[in-house]
Amino acid sequence: MPIVGAWLQKKQRDMILKIAKDPDAFMESEQGKKMLGNVPKEEAKLFLDPELRDVYFRTSVEAYRQGSDSIKAMIQEAKLMKKGWEADLSKIPSGLVQIWHGTADKSAPVSNAYKNAKAIPGAHLETFEGGGHAVLFDSLEKLGEILSS
Repeated sequence: MPIVGAWLQKKQRDMILKIAKDPDAFMESEQGKKMLGNVPKEEAKLFLDPELRDVYFRTSVEAYRQGSDSIKAMIQEAKLMKKGWEADLSKIPSGLVQIWHGTADKSAPVSNAYKNAKAIPGAHLETFEGGGHAVLFDSLEKLGEILSS
């Protein structure tokens, strides 16, 4: 449903841009409280920590920086998260890929993580029980260690 998908992405973009201007006010609003009630507990911590929340909203704003092309890119990314990748992942050099995925991720099915880990030579898969889509933010120190090695 391309028209509906584009419309929903535009609504999401407008909401993210508005929230990013004053995240504290949003989190105190009824809409912010409702949002917190709809995300996994592990992910709610992201929005309750002002520093992590700031990083999250800044990266979200960055995703929309290219104007209308960003809407197309977001739709394409959503398709990738839901259906998986169609690229030949077996061509990726062995041992380069680390896959982290929360088992409670409602945006991208954890089955994609298993499928990709199986297809990518030497991929390391780590799942986080009960973790949501923002599981990365709970493991920033560990991520830093991996990236610096």
